Amino acid sequence: CKRGPSWPDNWRLKLQMKKVLRTSRAPKMMVYACSGGSAAGELADRVARRLSRNGVAEMACLAAVHSRSEEAMDRLAAAVQVFVLDGCPESCARNILEQAGCGKLKYVGLHELGVRKNGCPVTEEQIAATTDVAMRLINF
Repeated sequence: CKRGPSWPDNWRLKLQMKKVLRTSRAPKMMVYACSGGSAAGELADRVARRLSRNGVAEMACLAAVHSRSEEAMDRLAAAVQVFVLDGCPESCARNILEQAGCGKLKYVGLHELGVRKNGCPVTEEQIAATTDVAMRLINF
């Protein structure tokens, strides 16, 4: 009586299928954001979340890319375009993605738009205005 693949072979097949499914569902546009401890980092994070919630791009975990998580690296490699929001001139998000080998970046440094690290608390109006700017830069 033949039962099919042994457990180790079945396990490998399941892992391969999971990898195919992960990359095949990757969106065309990914968004990564600084989530630093300042108001500028908070604004970058909240704008990225809004872009994701509105279906413009899928927000992904920058820390997972930095740690070279296999799933995060697969999603990054499968993305057609990557949009990066940094809060301050340190450009941590862009640096992490460049070090990971991502060359398809559209970059916005919020400091270039006049946002200062701890200039003022983040407001809904600021999130909406910055999201509008980001949408124009993405070409939506």
